[in-house]
Amino acid sequence: MHPGYQNQGIGKALMYEIEKYFPACCKFVLFTGEETPNTLHLYEKVGYHIVSKEKMGGLSMILMEKVIIR
Repeated sequence: MHPGYQNQGIGKALMYEIEKYFPACCKFVLFTGEETPNTLHLYEKVGYHIVSKEKMGGLSMILMEKVIIR
């Protein structure tokens, strides 16, 4: 996200909208780059946790998931 729009709750709101759009899902999974600590922090704030760290095509990637009990 553009730095001028960070820390305004936009990313968090978008993540929650994704969850609302898929009400039947009980697990969400994503990859993020290890070199983006702000993004990692956002995902942790909305309930994701780190599952593993992997190298993909020379990039250090973090696999994260969020389990939702409905």
